[in-house]
Amino acid sequence: MLALMMVVGAMRGISIYFATHHRHHAAADISYNMTVSKTDPGAYRTIGEALAAAPINQAQMFYVHISAGVCVENVLIPENLTNMVLIGDGADVTKVTMNRHAPEFQAFQSGTLTIFGAGFIAKFITFENSAGPGSQAVAVVIQAERCAFYKCTFLGFQDTLYAKAGSHLYRECDIYGTIDVIFGEAIALFQTCNIFARASKMIYFTAQGRRNLSPSAFVFQNSSSTVVPGLEPHISEYVAYLGRPWFAYSTVVVMESFLDSFISPPGWEIWPGNPTDKLTYVEYKNRGPGADTSHRVNWTGYRALEDAAAMKQFTVQEILDRESWIPHTGIPYTAGFIYV
Repeated sequence: MLALMMVVGAMRGISIYFATHHRHHAAADISYNMTVSKTDPGAYRTIGEALAAAPINQAQMFYVHISAGVCVENVLIPENLTNMVLIGDGADVTKVTMNRHAPEFQAFQSGTLTIFGAGFIAKFITFENSAGPGSQAVAVVIQAERCAFYKCTFLGFQDTLYAKAGSHLYRECDIYGTIDVIFGEAIALFQTCNIFARASKMIYFTAQGRRNLSPSAFVFQNSSSTVVPGLEPHISEYVAYLGRPWFAYSTVVVMESFLDSFISPPGWEIWPGNPTDKLTYVEYKNRGPGADTSHRVNWTGYRALEDAAAMKQFTVQEILDRESWIPHTGIPYTAGFIYV
């Protein structure tokens, strides 16, 4: 099924990533139901206060404006807060941060933002776990259907983004981390995103956790796997892997993406004790100095494909059932292949 990759330009030997333009300039077409601000009269002072006052089981989108500033809090979207939409003033100016980490908290308990409510959307916001390197410290946990993120930033080190369950779209997002940067068992598609590796002795971009034949996969399309800006002169000092199988049926697809030079020639790494004969790792029409598949792992479930017909199942229109929910998010997306 799926592997991990990122796409960007065609300049060999130079780290390339997408300019995601995370500043939100206008929302004239949105009538906000609530505002969170440290200074605006009548606004809620924390996101938690606003959510506590929000109506439950909403059938329509409920818009919450998060003004520029830093919100130091753990945010929970419970199962009965459906169709919540959080919109910031820009990922460079609106941040939600906290520092829960192991061993005091398990991974699913450490998220700065934790989502159980279906239909959740976030735009133009940074979500950070500021605990630093050395232990599991999740920025965002998502265990809900039909969730989408647009021009958001996820900051962490180990286990930054826990795509635990559900169906998710990430469009033009930046995700920072070191070990198992993105992990979980969701159906998650990352389109035109940057996955930035921070300095670390070990770098694994994914730990996909598909346990059986139930639908579950990570797909990276037209995205970039590279080092954080500023680390490019030292990229030769690091080795990165597209992923490792957290569970036996781990599924990752990297298609039409840019892979930088520090991607190890085998591309993928084992997870001690887990088999490699049931997983599905696929690479398709990637580019960059790390995209050469001639020395990739010789595993039963690994494929480097060139057949567009075989890859169509991993596009937005197929794997995320786009017509049923994505158009309603207002997030731009490409339904099929980026490059034809």
